[in-house]
Amino acid sequence: MKCIPDDKPLSSVSIPGTHQSLKIQKKKYKGFQAWEFQNQMHAGVRFVDMTLRRLSGKLYVENKPKPDMKFSQALSQIQFFLKHHESETVLLRLAGKSEEINHAKEKLNRVDAVEVWKDKKIPRMGDVRRKIVLIQGPGFDWGLPVNTMVLGNDKKNTEFQMKANIKKASEYCTNEMVLTDTGAQDKGEEPKEVAEKLNNQLGDHLMSLYNENKIPSCLGIIAVDFPGPKLIELIINISCSSGSGSGQSLCCLFQLFEWEQSKFEVYRAECPLLIEQEA
Repeated sequence: MKCIPDDKPLSSVSIPGTHQSLKIQKKKYKGFQAWEFQNQMHAGVRFVDMTLRRLSGKLYVENKPKPDMKFSQALSQIQFFLKHHESETVLLRLAGKSEEINHAKEKLNRVDAVEVWKDKKIPRMGDVRRKIVLIQGPGFDWGLPVNTMVLGNDKKNTEFQMKANIKKASEYCTNEMVLTDTGAQDKGEEPKEVAEKLNNQLGDHLMSLYNENKIPSCLGIIAVDFPGPKLIELIINISCSSGSGSGQSLCCLFQLFEWEQSKFEVYRAECPLLIEQEA
């Protein structure tokens, strides 16, 4: 986020994110991501999404049928990342039952390594560097309210829905926080199958907007399942090119990733990568 001017409203920044960020795909577990949590942040992900669960009096983040990552551990990983990347911010959305949310608030109040933005007022980029920015979620009322758009029930028209949601986001993001969630929503869906199709369509759509000189000034938050590095990099560069005022072009992306020959494939766990990306 070095390239984002300090006076730019956070809502006007195009931010790559992950849906159900801690639910990592394992051999017998149908997850939503391939990267471990720290690797997501190092790859450029700046919005993370967690569902809380309380077990035996302790607060966990849902990451498998029987969760084994405590919420305090996840918070520590975010704090560690921000302490070493001072130009960055991480947006955190929580969901859970009232007891779990209250427990999470207690832990957030004890965070001391970095600051936590709990206000409902949209900050400017310079106000939240090296901070955790809370995003309101189901049952969680701290932080920024967000206009969330998800894919509907019509599985035959997901590409059309995604494009319509991106368009709405570009119209609203100058004045409010907007989240376009392209992740699998139905319990009967296979998240990886949804991502393999939709991530390509999302990347191709954003590139077509660029080729037609129709890239909007902002896209808001875009959360996906199994993002590949090229898709994350594309969203980051759209934000940088619209935010820097320098006339920065996306042509470097064509050279770096050979867009015409490659796709926005889902990220696979067997291909280790640590980009150390400062978005």
